[in-house]
Amino acid sequence: MIYKVKTNITGPSNNYHPGDILGDEFSEEEIERFCSCRAVCPVGAKLVVSESDTNDDDEISTDDEADKIDMLSEEELKKLSSKKAIMQYAESIGMEPMEESMTRPELIDKVLAYQEEVFR
Repeated sequence: MIYKVKTNITGPSNNYHPGDILGDEFSEEEIERFCSCRAVCPVGAKLVVSESDTNDDDEISTDDEADKIDMLSEEELKKLSSKKAIMQYAESIGMEPMEESMTRPELIDKVLAYQEEVFR
């Protein structure tokens, strides 16, 4: 899974800033901890609001906020470290698996076209 950084994170080999894509230098436990404190969020996953996050006294929004998917821009896709990461992201937003023989630019173009067609 690919994670987008929401706050500054210092890793063993990189410093991450809001909007960056988290590298693969962190363990699953560290990533879970980052998610629990909302320092990162999965990209391509639907945002889910649990019942514990809401209160009956709170006004309920009629927006489709829970259905929004956090998508990557062209610049963010280019920052992904490998073709595999691009393909994982593509599948996370609902695309069919792509051929591994495609080049990085082809993969990125296909993902951007899919996002434009489906989500905008």
